[in-house]
Amino acid sequence: MADKTKTFISPIGIAQFVWLRKADTKFDAEGKFKVTLQLDSNDSDAKVFIAQLDSWITKVKGTNSPYTNADGVVEVKFKSSYPPSVFDAHRNIIPAEVDIGSGSKVKVAFRPNHFESFGGGINLYLQGVQVIDLVEYSGQSATSMGFDEEEGFAPESDMKGFLDDASEAFDKVDPPPPTDDEIKEEDDENLPF
Repeated sequence: MADKTKTFISPIGIAQFVWLRKADTKFDAEGKFKVTLQLDSNDSDAKVFIAQLDSWITKVKGTNSPYTNADGVVEVKFKSSYPPSVFDAHRNIIPAEVDIGSGSKVKVAFRPNHFESFGGGINLYLQGVQVIDLVEYSGQSATSMGFDEEEGFAPESDMKGFLDDASEAFDKVDPPPPTDDEIKEEDDENLPF
C-alpha cells in the first residue's frame, strides 16, 4: 500500500458533487468535505491513474473501490473531515468567497487510506484541489434543469400590477404540515383492522 503520509495528485477531470467550502451534512452530522472527479476512461492519464488505484486495492486484498466506471466515465470519490486547500491554476489560494461549482476542471491532491472492514479496500482522503477552469457555483438555473426558453410569462411585462400590495402574497400561504400526532391519529383511523 502507498505511504499514508505521501500526497498524490489526480489527473485533470471534471468536478461533480462539490463540497469544498462547506461540509455536506446530509449523511453525516459532523459533515464531510468532498468532491467526485469525472474522468474519460479512454484518456491515457486516467488509465494510468485507475491502474494505480487498482494496484493499491489488490495489494490490500480489498473489494471496495473509491471509483466507478460506467459508459466510458470514471467517477472517483475523495472526501475528508477537514476543509481542503483550494488553489488556482497558478498555485495561488482561491479566496473562500469563491465557491467552486460542478463542471469545474480540477486536479485533486489526496492521500490513500486502506481499511479492512466491510470487505476492505481503499478510500481517498481529500487534501486539496487545484482549479484549472472555474465554474462558480450559483445554484440551479433554468438551463441546468433542462428548461428551454418559451413564449409566455415574463416578469418585465406580466408582473406589472400583479401584486400591488406585497401583503397579499403572505395571505395566501399554505397551511402548516400536520404534526406527528395528527398523522398518527389519521393513520390509526384508516387501518383495516
